[in-house]
Amino acid sequence: MDAIILCGGRGTRLSGLYGDRPKALAPVAGRPFIEWQLRWLWRGGVERLHLAAGHLAGQLRAWLAQSPALLPWLTATLIAARSPSNPRHWARAAD
Repeated sequence: MDAIILCGGRGTRLSGLYGDRPKALAPVAGRPFIEWQLRWLWRGGVERLHLAAGHLAGQLRAWLAQSPALLPWLTATLIAARSPSNPRHWARAAD
């Protein structure tokens, strides 16, 4: 089963605490929030995941690059849009 997580947005409500990272990487109980989501999705039967990111997508890409040992049971790809506010850029990034 496939799933997609929308990781876009600037995280303005979290910026006072975690302005240096995308909100998906904000820590929750010692782990990035995205890691919790990946584990929950895997338990629900998801095997392939697509992360749609815009703001600070490079940090998510770096996190995914080091995560295969952490999440060996899940194939994850990152779709980064040049202009997250323009839906046409999302569609082009996904091609």
